[in-house]
Amino acid sequence: MFNKSNFGALIVCGLLGACGRHGQNMKNKALYTGIERTHRLAMETCNRLYLDLAAEQHKPMHRYQAYSWISIATAIRTQTDGMNAYIDKLRPDIANINATIEGNLLDSVRRYEKALLEVFNSSKSLSDQASMELADLYKSLPLKSDTAIRGDDPQMTRPLLGVLQCDIDATAFLLLHFCYVSATGIVESFDRDDFVISQSSSNVQSGELITIKAGVGSFSVRSKPRFMIGGKAVKANDESATVSYTFKASERPGKHFIPVQIDYYRPDGSMASTEKKVVYTVVPYCR
Repeated sequence: MFNKSNFGALIVCGLLGACGRHGQNMKNKALYTGIERTHRLAMETCNRLYLDLAAEQHKPMHRYQAYSWISIATAIRTQTDGMNAYIDKLRPDIANINATIEGNLLDSVRRYEKALLEVFNSSKSLSDQASMELADLYKSLPLKSDTAIRGDDPQMTRPLLGVLQCDIDATAFLLLHFCYVSATGIVESFDRDDFVISQSSSNVQSGELITIKAGVGSFSVRSKPRFMIGGKAVKANDESATVSYTFKASERPGKHFIPVQIDYYRPDGSMASTEKKVVYTVVPYCR
């Protein structure tokens, strides 16, 4: 997989490849050819990084994390492909690009930047730490919405469009790389799965209220536990992995059993299920 330093070297090598052969007499066509080559290689690198992240969904160690981040990466890829396609449509009629067309393009770049930010803002996968890291990353993104694409020399418009696309590619790569590292860089783990159950009373009279509390002892926000008590789904308390369920005891004297089941995700992304039975006894009235 390419890392950020590889990507930077790719950009530099692509541009130097165009300059080295012509020295000071480099022509615009040679410059554009080098930039276009860099753009194609950068797109391929982004696609490979995306596929690397998609492949992590099939690996037990990162399956759950990758599943959470692949939707963000897909949105980044879709927005980037759309932005590059918009620029590609301008190429056949590049001589007629005027101030209005340039303004519309830069408006599209600003919408693209905003869309990328909204992709992350709408995600529930970001921890507070990831949000802070993302904020720092946004400050260093290469894409600028005020980049001019029409120089004094009309023949420079084509290379300048290519530079804009390279900036778009680099921005997409950095954000995809952030998704990949977030999905694979940290693996939460715990040594054992503790299933904790308590009940308000084990000996009651008919119709008396009983409260059952259940939870996952080795709690992680990624475990997403789901509770079933007495065959009914019970919603977890906010910001925790516990539930509280109150019901009326049976009218029939004797022992009774209430099944309690918890389904949750392990750190490796696999689903686990544990079931226990709460036992209570209805004591007959003494007359």
